[in-house]
Amino acid sequence: MGYWEIGIPTILPGQQPQTGVQVFTYPSAGFRSRGEVVDQVRTDVDTDRAIRHRRQAHADVAAMKVVWHDQVCSLF
Repeated sequence: MGYWEIGIPTILPGQQPQTGVQVFTYPSAGFRSRGEVVDQVRTDVDTDRAIRHRRQAHADVAAMKVVWHDQVCSLF
């Protein structure tokens, strides 16, 4: 089973262009395509909880980075 990891650069008012990154993760079971997960993160990034988490910094969704991770289980 894999998962999506989305990194969105954040910018504090009055700071240099990028001051941090907010990361969201989503399971592959619920989001089969890149388009589905991008639509979801665009909704989630504007929630009160996400805004509080990044301490009111602006999220630059146009610069988001979407990465697919395979979870490979190893017994050794």
